[in-house]
Amino acid sequence: MKPEWSRRESLRDRIRAEFLARPLVWIRMADLASIGGLGGWRTRVSELRTIDRLNIEHNGKNGAASMYRLVPHQPLGRDAAEPVSQRGLFS
Repeated sequence: MKPEWSRRESLRDRIRAEFLARPLVWIRMADLASIGGLGGWRTRVSELRTIDRLNIEHNGKNGAASMYRLVPHQPLGRDAAEPVSQRGLFS
């Protein structure tokens, strides 16, 4: 039998993979519970928000209508590999 921390990590990985595979798609609470474990899926979603820094939204509803989705972070500026234009920097 796997140790609790190992099993828990793998369930969190499964929920993360589901969100990453379906960005901006609402995922039902029941689906998350079946993927991440009925007793701990909420904790795993919370860990994805706090530890993994994923932007996961809740639709604000309770019970069977409760759903979550991953909203990917939008970059604020240029890519670090993109060169900065020299024109207009100090003029």
